[in-house]
Amino acid sequence: MLDFTALLYKLIEIFLYICIGYICRAIGIFKEQANKAFSNYIVYVGGAMVLLGAMINTEQQFSVEEVLRILLVTFVFTAFMIVVCLLIARLFARGGSEWGNYAYMLAFGNIGIFGLPVLKPLFGAEGVFIAVLFNVPFSLAVYSVGILMIQGGRNKGVKIWRLMLSPVVVTSVLMPILYCLHLSYPKPLVTVVTTLGDTCLPLLMFTVGSTLRTMPLREMVGNWKVDCTVALKLVLIPLLISPLLRLVLRNDPLLQGVTIMICCMPVAGAATAMNILFGEHEKESGAAVFLSTLLSLLTIPLMVRLLLM
Repeated sequence: MLDFTALLYKLIEIFLYICIGYICRAIGIFKEQANKAFSNYIVYVGGAMVLLGAMINTEQQFSVEEVLRILLVTFVFTAFMIVVCLLIARLFARGGSEWGNYAYMLAFGNIGIFGLPVLKPLFGAEGVFIAVLFNVPFSLAVYSVGILMIQGGRNKGVKIWRLMLSPVVVTSVLMPILYCLHLSYPKPLVTVVTTLGDTCLPLLMFTVGSTLRTMPLREMVGNWKVDCTVALKLVLIPLLISPLLRLVLRNDPLLQGVTIMICCMPVAGAATAMNILFGEHEKESGAAVFLSTLLSLLTIPLMVRLLLM
């Protein structure tokens, strides 16, 4: 049963983390070095621990056949969303890297560090595990097709195979295998992995709040294409896609609900990181990430009411 009150408490918690990050940057406790340190920890350690923690804390309720079926759905859904978002972004973005960048932001949501804690009050540990399985095609696509999208359809010398060896990608691919092996883990290991993963949400929101302190308001809301992307990402696309998901996944209410809510997540933070490394739209992606994260604290409860309850 959906726990709407617990969801609201979690979103208030996230908002308070953002406020703490903002205040700490304003009074000089957090510097730019803190943001870089938090981001490095999340990318190289914490992100993988979030996924592992969700996996090892899920009771063995899914058979191998069910895991494979869910994985098939996640891959089809990810491919479908990339195609749909490329078509939608073409309506307002110029060609080349701008088109690919806006499509990337529409297609890929923050379903890991932000999404898993938000989904848990709604669907429990089983729903969180399904969301973890969505990270398999998500991670593979972000570091392959996603880079091509950001670069306007041409690989400009990026060695994609190396990116596939990043901790989050490797962890995402190994998780279903580890789950299906039905391994038991020592309690100290479970505690360490869970604790390291739990630190990621506060650190990520500290970074959001700290960055907001340095970002002029006009950079966040002054670009109509960014505003359009955020509105599409948080409201319009979920409203358009949910009837189709209800039809296709009508025999699996849990998978249906998780998939619908994944559509409602804010723009993935990877959009900014990928543009810094490989693209040329860092400001636009940064504004979309921060604006969508803030507004999602309001739109997610609204989408739950409209689409799930």
